[in-house]
Amino acid sequence: MACALLNLRQVEDLNRHFAKGALFENFVINETLKNQINQNLTPKNYFWNASGSHEIDLLLDQGGRLFPIEIKSSRTIGDRFFEGLHYFQELSGALSSESYLVHGGDEVQKRNVAQVLSWKNLFEIPS
Repeated sequence: MACALLNLRQVEDLNRHFAKGALFENFVINETLKNQINQNLTPKNYFWNASGSHEIDLLLDQGGRLFPIEIKSSRTIGDRFFEGLHYFQELSGALSSESYLVHGGDEVQKRNVAQVLSWKNLFEIPS
């Protein structure tokens, strides 16, 4: 819907648009929310920001267990993408096995800091 309102008709239009990252983040959050609602769950989802220096794009609260999710539209994975997750884990004690990086590419892998998921594998995030 947002792409239509922005008159983004083709993938090339989206790839050149200044809001590509925000649109991708919005897509991932909405798909996660839809998945929770379709399972008849009451979503408890948050955004976390530490004084403007570190943030978590989506934080799922599941009965005291926190699942931090960083969202990047990039098709490739960069080490700097994990900085917010690492910082949050140090503060909260969140486990790397319960932390995720969702990106715009196809790769799925486990890293020391988080599980890397393609946007196509959002169903692997616990609801």
